[in-house]
Parts: sequence; C-alpha cells; structure tokens
Amino acid sequence: MSRIALALGCLILSSAVEAGPRYSGTIVAIDPAGSSITLNELGAGVPGGHNQVIPRVIGLSPGTTLLLATRAAESEETGWRGGYTESPIATTDLKPGDFATVEAETRDGKLVAISVVVVRPTAEPR
Repeated sequence: MSRIALALGCLILSSAVEAGPRYSGTIVAIDPAGSSITLNELGAGVPGGHNQVIPRVIGLSPGTTLLLATRAAESEETGWRGGYTESPIATTDLKPGDFATVEAETRDGKLVAISVVVVRPTAEPR
C-alpha cells in the first residue's frame, strides 16, 4: 500500500512542476520590433555526418524573462566554483551569435518564450 501511495505522490508532484519545452541554440536573427527571435538549434545528425540545423522562430512577450548568465567572480557565492550568475537584460541587448536556452509554450499555434537565458563566450586567460 505504501508503494502505491509513494508512486501516486511522485506522479502528482511531477505533473504539477512540469516545465515547458526548452530549445537551445544560437540566435541568428532578432525581429526589429523585438517581438521574436530566430534560434538555430542543432538536431540529429543526417547522412554524410552533418548535424541538422532546426531554425525556430520564438515570440517574445512583455512577460518574457530575459537573463544574461555570466561567470561568477571569485568573491561571489554561487554554491560551486565556476558557477554562473544571472542578471536581467532588455530585448535590445540580444545579439545574433548569442547562445540561448529558451523555455517556451505554444500560444495560438506559435512558440512564445517564457524565459530566455543568454550565455556569451568570454576570452579569459587560462
């Protein structure tokens, strides 16, 4: 009986915390009005040894959370060495070439971002 209760509890919790689908890739275009981005996501390999590129147009709404993730300074407490901190950015701060992970939902048959987290490469000496 307790196993059944545990299984039901896990099922209820997993359905209650279900997040939207995530897409990760390089931003290749930003709508001039700031209402959408085009993200090139790498898909499965295709014959010939090349990766499939999947372009995804994802809408941005006033409620979309935009964040820039950067390496934490040595003095910042992130819970682990080399961690990241996130800070809010504006739509105008998005640039082609940024790597982004987008959590999205479908509204009226179109993808709309719930959140966009951008990571930019840094050239730090090793």
